[in-house]
Formats: sequence, C-alpha cells, structure tokens
Amino acid sequence: MYHIRFFTIFVLHLLHKATEPSKYCVAIMDHITGLVQSFQEIPQKFVGNRVNAGVYLMNPSVLNRIELTPTSMETKVFLNTVADRKLYAMFLPHEGFWMEIGGQRD
Repeated sequence: MYHIRFFTIFVLHLLHKATEPSKYCVAIMDHITGLVQSFQEIPQKFVGNRVNAGVYLMNPSVLNRIELTPTSMETKVFLNTVADRKLYAMFLPHEGFWMEIGGQRD
C-alpha cells in the first residue's frame, strides 16, 4: 500500500485535476513521491492544478493530532502534518463530473 511504503500517517487519497484551480486550495507536491510540500489557498497565479477532493486514508495516529476543540483538518491538521513531512497525496485520474461540496457556488 502507498501509505505503508512511505511510512506516513496521512494520505490525501484523491486529488482532483481542476480545470480552474484558482478557485480552490492547490496542493504543491512532489509528483514522484507524492510528498505534499505546501498548500496554496486560492492562488492568484498558476502554481498547479491538483486540489484536495476530500477522500483521506489515515493512520489512527492522526487522531492524536486533532485538538479537543473545534479544529479544521485543512488549516490545522494538514498544515502540521505537511510541516512534519508526513502528508502524501495520490492522484487518481478519472473522467466525468466532480464538484466541490460546501464551497463556492458557480
């Protein structure tokens, strides 16, 4: 398995290749290893087109990273895991419809 091979604790399991990435948070990553280096929230200039599609594969130890207060996975847990170089991503190509839920309306 991908996450076991890299001894990681968190994998963004599905990245979507967005046609308009300036509307989303873009994952900046090493395309060979999948290591996520940073995120760019609604970039003004093109930095990539791989956005989080919201499917995660987590080691149970991720639960230890979540504070017992209202916490955002995207702004707290992801960023801390990126800083620790423990967040990897996989891109699974697909054809068809994709839509962000709980976000902007087009």
